[in-house]
Amino acid sequence: MLTDEQKQQLLAIASLGCDRLTSSRYVGASVEALRGAIDADPRFAVDLVRAEAQAELAHMKNVHHASQDEKNWRVSVWWLERCRPERYAPQRAGAVTEQDVDQLMGLIREAIEEEVADPAERDRVYDRLELAARKIDRAIEAAGGAQSPPPPLPHGAP
Repeated sequence: MLTDEQKQQLLAIASLGCDRLTSSRYVGASVEALRGAIDADPRFAVDLVRAEAQAELAHMKNVHHASQDEKNWRVSVWWLERCRPERYAPQRAGAVTEQDVDQLMGLIREAIEEEVADPAERDRVYDRLELAARKIDRAIEAAGGAQSPPPPLPHGAP
């Protein structure tokens, strides 16, 4: 159980951009205790989400302000690559995207539809395929979705 003082400290730390693990450690609590406080106190949960958003918003405001000067065009490139990576980030050679997996699964489904005559057997194969697709999606998400600080701005950007 977190004290009111710990909750206030957690909110202040979150507003600076620290993650929940670091914040919990700082106030001498476990992440599980933080989760318990979030579940038990809806107001605290809302305040924490807002504090976390406030930190992100402050940094985005700085990026936006810097991008208003044309000489800082790299800031705009940085923003596009980080916020819309599927469209603007350089793609690693051989990288597999969710869209690639979806397209492959569609082709496999078509082949199953054409080759497996028994509907019950086809459904079993579809179930296995769906399970495999979920595992692949989770692996892709884990590879690209780990919570980490944003990469540094390009060299020469403010």
